Amino acid sequence: MFTPGGRRKVRTAADPPMPPDEALKMLKEGNRRFVKGEPQATRTNEGMRNALVDMGQAPHTAVIGCADSRAPLETIFDAMPGDIFVLRNAGNTCTHAEGSMVGSLEFSTGKLGAQLILVLGHTKCGAIYGATNAYLEAKNSEVSSVNSALEGLLLDLAPVAEKALADMGSNSDAETVAAHAVRVNVFHTIDFLLKYSAPIREKVKNGQLEIQGGIYHLDSGNVEFMGRSPSQPELLSSKVSIPPSMTREGGRTSGYGPAMRGTHGVRTGADSAIAAEDALKMLKDGNERFAVGAPLAKHATSKMREALVSHGQAPHTAVFGCADSRVPVDTVFDAMPGDLFVLRNAGNTCTHAEGSMVGSLEFCAGKLGSKLILVLGHTQCGAIAGATKTYLGSKDGPTSKNVGCALEGLLIGLSRVAQQVMVLGHTACGAIKGATKTFLQSKTVRQAKAARALDALLQGLSVVASKSAEELGPTATEEQIASHAVKLNVFHTIDFLLEFSPMIRNKVSSGEVEIQGGIYDLETGRVEFLGRSPAQAALVQRSDFTMPPSLSE
Repeated sequence: MFTPGGRRKVRTAADPPMPPDEALKMLKEGNRRFVKGEPQATRTNEGMRNALVDMGQAPHTAVIGCADSRAPLETIFDAMPGDIFVLRNAGNTCTHAEGSMVGSLEFSTGKLGAQLILVLGHTKCGAIYGATNAYLEAKNSEVSSVNSALEGLLLDLAPVAEKALADMGSNSDAETVAAHAVRVNVFHTIDFLLKYSAPIREKVKNGQLEIQGGIYHLDSGNVEFMGRSPSQPELLSSKVSIPPSMTREGGRTSGYGPAMRGTHGVRTGADSAIAAEDALKMLKDGNERFAVGAPLAKHATSKMREALVSHGQAPHTAVFGCADSRVPVDTVFDAMPGDLFVLRNAGNTCTHAEGSMVGSLEFCAGKLGSKLILVLGHTQCGAIAGATKTYLGSKDGPTSKNVGCALEGLLIGLSRVAQQVMVLGHTACGAIKGATKTFLQSKTVRQAKAARALDALLQGLSVVASKSAEELGPTATEEQIASHAVKLNVFHTIDFLLEFSPMIRNKVSSGEVEIQGGIYDLETGRVEFLGRSPAQAALVQRSDFTMPPSLSE
């Protein structure tokens, strides 16, 4: 894994799959280097980035981690771009109708060949502590309706808090129960994957895949590896179910009831909020350092970690990015622990009942006080290409396709973007350029599909599509058309947040929060900052509110 000069190589699709025991060893060794303050994965160059573009990715491990800015996964494991396929949300959970999380893991362990999944919790997890406190407070009170996606997220974590309380005893204080709930939640997420994903369970049963848990200790920097879920043998012999987000009964209607770097060298709760324009400048400066191979943020000291534990987090930005292992968000922005609150799934999308993504962002913009949200797509996105290909291959359109696994559900959810691209005569990036050419040559098919596609689109996406068609014009080349699909998806996600979260919409309307988009270029390592969604002005004026698909009946 090292060049003659001692620099680590990057993993690409030209490398064979890595057995899970070797992948686990790499994670452990990387974490030891991180704790010692001796990282080796601090620099990338143009040749490495080009190798990842030309040959594709082959991550050795898929990691589900928390979005907490104090737990940057690539940094914790001293991982290079291409090493790990990262999914992140508040609470490293799959409890909240997470069809996209399951689907993303099926993509990583199937198409990309990863043979290890690690579910990583961390000490002092705000989402778990919040869910525990909410559960304890509501235990003897009357339940009322869910009023936000964040409340829905906390509600779905209630079984974790309930199990932790049962384990620790009814006389235990909230701190003790919450600390234990972090452990319970790790196995709860593993059990969800084994219960709801037939492809993942079959691979585990056949010895082709290993799923283990771990806890990152904020104070020491050490990852405690917990091994398999105690429930694994029982679950491997059970019948698979469809995740809640992919069933008609998946909705819910009830809930719980009524200084730039920081004073401690890292941003903590002791620091005041950073204005959106300053946060954006930090992202741009950090990305430039990454692109030229001169990072500054890889060395975190024990005192910095202690400050993050003692004072809590105050990330300057929430980033919603893709799980693609070639796009390590914290690394791309040369960010320190505490800087970024990171959410990731395949395709950086909210199209598939992403209540937990909305809830996580409400937590960050509300409780943690972040003033900037960045939705980050990237060139040659496999999820967007796959979703477009799935839609184009379906004669009856995505709404009539039976969902056989979570990955299919994710691709069908993303195909709304593909539908819009079809309406414009557009398609997604890379692999589906040929499909674009074929489709553009079929005027009759395009017109027939367009009518059905327009009926299936979200209102905000239709506005974006009309505007995009005007901007591109009839003389756009096929290459321009293909790359536009990635950009369209970024704005589609922003519009989803503005449409389905009154909290975020109100903060944007009042100027408290800024939402912008960006596209990471795999070849250059640079982020193109796209600014606001063209539909923002119209969306923030809306007074009506519709619950996200995952929270509606």
